[in-house]
Amino acid sequence: MSIATLYDVHGNLPALEAVLAELDREERPDIVLFGGDLVWGPWPRETLELALSLGDRARFILGNTDRLVLERDGDSARWISERLNESQRELIAAWPKTLVLAVDGLGPTLFCHATPRSDEVVVSPASSDARWAAVLSGVAEPVVVCGHTHLQYDEQHAGRRVVNPGSVGSPTLRAAAWWALVGPDVDGRSTDYDIQDTVRAARATGFPRADFVDALLEPGTREDTIAFLEQHAEPTGLYGGAFDPPHDGHVAVAQAAKTQFALPQLIVLVAEAPGHKDVFAPAKTRLELAHAAFPDDDVRLDPYERTIDLLRAAEFTDPLFVIGADQFCAFLTWQEPDAVLELTRLAVATRPGFPREQLDSVLEALEQPERVLFFDLEPNPTASSDVRALAAAGKPLDGLVPPAVAALIEERGLYRDD
Repeated sequence: MSIATLYDVHGNLPALEAVLAELDREERPDIVLFGGDLVWGPWPRETLELALSLGDRARFILGNTDRLVLERDGDSARWISERLNESQRELIAAWPKTLVLAVDGLGPTLFCHATPRSDEVVVSPASSDARWAAVLSGVAEPVVVCGHTHLQYDEQHAGRRVVNPGSVGSPTLRAAAWWALVGPDVDGRSTDYDIQDTVRAARATGFPRADFVDALLEPGTREDTIAFLEQHAEPTGLYGGAFDPPHDGHVAVAQAAKTQFALPQLIVLVAEAPGHKDVFAPAKTRLELAHAAFPDDDVRLDPYERTIDLLRAAEFTDPLFVIGADQFCAFLTWQEPDAVLELTRLAVATRPGFPREQLDSVLEALEQPERVLFFDLEPNPTASSDVRALAAAGKPLDGLVPPAVAALIEERGLYRDD
């Protein structure tokens, strides 16, 4: 099986037309695989219809901007969503996040948009070996084809061959449509088309992101692109709370965030004097409990009552602040929520069945909703108040807190009424 991999088309109809014309003239791959971010751009409906015209030869996976269109997240996403009919949106919603296909000469090959577990995590050729190992952990296939960064390469990372076909519709390096033939080997390609006419026509569509259209004329160099990507390749994960005491639910959120965003560790911030709740153990004690709960993370005391004060005082590189869905529903009550989002992205842990409309109502009120990322988490009903109540009664805490935390609570007699 041979596959033409067309990633990050971004609603650029002329670019897609040029690539498909070249395939008709010179190649006849068994499959044309669209690797996500197909419709976000100036010609969403026309681009989707052209891709679907390939019939059974076309395969699709979901990209981050495809998802944003479905969520109507931001002005451009709403503009695009309004140009798709309901059946087209339902079709996009059904696209899988990954595909595994047997490719001639390469064997089982995993196709994903950004990474195997995320449609928006950034990794680049310059990322560290540890970063690549985290991103590809648990992947059994020897070859991984990914996109998202718009940079074409074919390299070895973490014991696997990693292929990025580049971007059909939003190029780097040179103003052309970038793609790749996969099977029996990997052949990176680029196809020329009339960029000047495309930009003029795209401006006439009314697509809100004029900057995106104008960037077609001056693609970044490889060096500049990698430098930009590396600024966002490994965000600083922040996870704050009273941790009074830390329990298994806290640990599950931290671990899920590290897995989802390929973070080697989190900075766990123990609020010295939370501005939103009472605490029952001294800050020094809660800090010690947090060290026991998060032994592999960087646990620190947070001396600020409000998150905005912490973010303004500290110098975190590309911070990503991890919170739960319930916390996010109250985000508009935080001090200066839009200023918080200006200084950090949010990673919101959602559980199955959580009402999406509650999350959407918050997103709609924010100036930069695109800076809010969501990740899934299996529900854990444990609450610190329940742990304190059991500890006060001298009852065991098995299955509620990490063993090291339970040992400290028992040893110190913490949360006892006497």
